[in-house]
Amino acid sequence: MDTVLGKWGNSLAVRIPASIAKNAGVRLGVPLHVSARHGRIVLEPVTYDLKSLLQGVTPENTHAEEPMGLSCGHERW
Repeated sequence: MDTVLGKWGNSLAVRIPASIAKNAGVRLGVPLHVSARHGRIVLEPVTYDLKSLLQGVTPENTHAEEPMGLSCGHERW
């Protein structure tokens, strides 16, 4: 299936046909990684795994709990 590059602000944009998006398992709002490989533009869904994300958490970059005030509903602590 062919498509045409458009313009989005100062960047180029491409529309992904619904059938292609469905086959690739992506939908509106899914983050994509864009790269160039061997003269081709490659779009890949961004995947996160909790272990990798948590490796960046250290005692130096965490913060204390924030006071949220008094309960105003049926919160249970």
